[in-house]
Amino acid sequence: MHGDKRIHIMKAISSLARFSGQVPAWYEIKQRYNLTWSTGNEKLDAFQRFFDDGKSLDSMLQWVRDALKILPAQMGEAIKWSTLTGLRTAESLQAIRLINDPIAFKTYYDSDRQILQHFKFPELFLRRTKLYILRLSIMNY
Repeated sequence: MHGDKRIHIMKAISSLARFSGQVPAWYEIKQRYNLTWSTGNEKLDAFQRFFDDGKSLDSMLQWVRDALKILPAQMGEAIKWSTLTGLRTAESLQAIRLINDPIAFKTYYDSDRQILQHFKFPELFLRRTKLYILRLSIMNY
């Protein structure tokens, strides 16, 4: 099967297994036939994004500029914040909560370095994939 079609089928079967209460059987089938959630193109896609000469970055920034023209000021500020920090929406909201909390702010913001210290709040900012990359970088250090 083509990668995207295979993923679509796996999502459908996974949903059906959850709905029908057959999740253990679905996991057994996945293991028996070595089924994975990847399309097989992830590494190639990342490589292409890395060497795209900034075209996708330019289009992303243009989208941000266009959104800022249309959105109300408060929503625009949220888009700017997320863009500048590189955080996802849920992470951005958590960061804003930490900044507004005077006690947490002392831990979250390093005034000497003038940085936000996301790593001090792994339960809020480090997703499973980020934790994996962090472990690899520590092991290779």
